[in-house]
Amino acid sequence: RISSVSTASPSASYSTTLWEHTSTQGYGKGVLFKHADWYGKTANLAADWNDITSAIEIK
Repeated sequence: RISSVSTASPSASYSTTLWEHTSTQGYGKGVLFKHADWYGKTANLAADWNDITSAIEIK
């Protein structure tokens, strides 16, 4: 279960995306956090995202 996200330094990478993912459908909805906007802050996810995020992509 993921309920909050803290991002890496903006100089290390650009963004983190939390993906809804199923083996039959591939990637569904995603929530993207730009590190320049969220560095040093914590993003708390809404309850409806807590149990469906199953893939994390960092660019």
